[in-house]
Amino acid sequence: DERVRGHVGRAVESVNETRPVHERIKAFRLVPTEWTACNDLVTPSMKLKRHAVRERFREKIEAIYADAEP
Repeated sequence: DERVRGHVGRAVESVNETRPVHERIKAFRLVPTEWTACNDLVTPSMKLKRHAVRERFREKIEAIYADAEP
Protein backbone atom coordinates (compact mmCIF):
# COMPACT_ATOMS: atom_id res chain seq x y z
CA ASP A 1 0.00 0.00 0.00
CA GLU A 2 1.47 3.34 -1.05
CA ARG A 3 0.13 5.00 2.12
CA VAL A 4 2.29 2.71 4.25
CA ARG A 5 5.33 3.28 2.02
CA GLY A 6 4.75 7.04 2.28
CA HIS A 7 4.48 6.90 6.08
CA VAL A 8 7.68 4.88 6.38
CA GLY A 9 9.42 7.13 3.84
CA ARG A 10 8.57 10.22 5.89
CA ALA A 11 9.88 8.53 9.05
CA VAL A 12 13.12 7.63 7.23
CA GLU A 13 13.51 11.23 5.99
CA SER A 14 12.98 12.50 9.53
CA VAL A 15 15.67 10.21 10.93
CA ASN A 16 18.03 11.01 8.05
CA GLU A 17 17.90 14.72 8.95
CA THR A 18 19.71 13.94 12.21
CA ARG A 19 22.34 11.60 10.74
CA PRO A 20 25.61 12.36 8.97
CA VAL A 21 25.57 11.62 5.23
CA HIS A 22 27.46 8.33 5.56
CA GLU A 23 24.88 6.99 8.06
CA ARG A 24 21.71 7.92 6.14
CA ILE A 25 19.25 5.39 4.78
CA LYS A 26 19.40 5.73 1.02
CA ALA A 27 16.95 2.98 0.01
CA PHE A 28 14.53 0.62 1.71
CA ARG A 29 12.05 -2.09 0.84
CA LEU A 30 9.01 -3.16 2.84
CA VAL A 31 8.16 -6.81 3.31
CA PRO A 32 4.74 -8.25 4.20
CA THR A 33 6.25 -10.43 6.92
CA GLU A 34 6.22 -9.75 10.63
CA TRP A 35 9.63 -10.46 12.13
CA THR A 36 9.04 -12.80 15.07
CA ALA A 37 10.78 -15.56 16.98
CA CYS A 38 8.16 -17.97 15.59
CA ASN A 39 9.33 -17.43 12.01
CA ASP A 40 12.99 -17.41 13.12
CA LEU A 41 13.80 -13.84 12.04
CA VAL A 42 14.50 -12.67 15.59
CA THR A 43 15.52 -14.36 18.82
CA PRO A 44 13.08 -14.74 21.73
CA SER A 45 14.65 -11.57 23.18
CA MET A 46 13.87 -9.76 19.87
CA LYS A 47 17.44 -9.57 18.59
CA LEU A 48 17.69 -9.63 14.81
CA LYS A 49 18.94 -12.88 13.26
CA ARG A 50 20.92 -11.26 10.44
CA HIS A 51 21.73 -14.51 8.65
CA ALA A 52 18.06 -15.55 8.58
CA VAL A 53 16.97 -12.11 7.34
CA ARG A 54 19.63 -12.11 4.62
CA GLU A 55 18.54 -15.54 3.43
CA ARG A 56 14.80 -14.86 3.54
CA PHE A 57 15.01 -11.47 1.81
CA ARG A 58 18.05 -12.00 -0.42
CA GLU A 59 16.30 -10.82 -3.60
CA LYS A 60 15.04 -7.59 -2.03
CA ILE A 61 18.46 -6.82 -0.54
CA GLU A 62 20.19 -7.48 -3.85
CA ALA A 63 17.65 -5.23 -5.62
CA ILE A 64 18.53 -2.33 -3.30
CA TYR A 65 22.21 -2.61 -4.19
CA ALA A 66 21.48 -3.18 -7.89
CA ASP A 67 19.46 0.07 -7.93
CA ALA A 68 22.38 1.90 -6.30
CA GLU A 69 24.96 0.91 -8.91
CA PRO A 70 25.85 3.62 -11.46
